[in-house]
Amino acid sequence: WDGDNDGLLDCEDGDCPLWVDDDSVAPVPDGSPAAPFPDIGAAMVEADVGVCTSIWVEPGGYAPFGWPLSGRDVGVFATGPTAATVVDGGGTATLVTVLGGQSSDSIIEGFTLINGLGPSGGAVVVMNSDFTISACHLEDNESLNDGGAVGVSGGTVHVLSSTLTS
Repeated sequence: WDGDNDGLLDCEDGDCPLWVDDDSVAPVPDGSPAAPFPDIGAAMVEADVGVCTSIWVEPGGYAPFGWPLSGRDVGVFATGPTAATVVDGGGTATLVTVLGGQSSDSIIEGFTLINGLGPSGGAVVVMNSDFTISACHLEDNESLNDGGAVGVSGGTVHVLSSTLTS
């Protein structure tokens, strides 16, 4: 993944990837391995303004989050088993929102997305963007109107090596 298009894989860049760990107690999280962000949303804010657009997420439980409205492509990758890296909406929120005009280079990979609820797509909502879901498990997500687990309006979602169950 070369999200900042500098010719180096982000893992070779000095400040990449951005790390996330729900167990982080860093007093000043900066996304480094020593001071990871405690949630994906904070890492996404940094990815929108910094040079790094790869986020590596340690196993754990995470809150819903969204892609930058700027349209910046970001890759969010679980570092552990799919079943151990979970975004859970608690039956009250859409889990992942992509609304900024992203390309299919924006990807979520290796997560379990559960208990999402939204007006159009309980797990993932994509509007005026393209998006890739890879090696994920989507379960018990519900839409109030249409879309079920994934809702798309004005874009495309590529689902690769993933499972969707009710």
